[in-house]
Amino acid sequence: QDELARRIAQRMSDVASHEQVRAGWIWDRPFSISAGECTPKLTICRSRIQTQHAEALARLYERLAQRPHSDWPLVSVGGPS
Repeated sequence: QDELARRIAQRMSDVASHEQVRAGWIWDRPFSISAGECTPKLTICRSRIQTQHAEALARLYERLAQRPHSDWPLVSVGGPS
């Protein structure tokens, strides 16, 4: 997890501040058509993901709000539990 955050920060070093990744969640499985998370064309259904994974996303944003900017990016790895 720390290695992944370090690599993301390294890639973002040349990107403007307002374009940088602040937080992310690496899911333990791909989004699926059967769960309604993407279409048959593999287009992401954001509203469905926001609804289905609201708790995990809320925890991610809570953790982000508690960290100083110097500790960004915040990366969580695992499933939406």
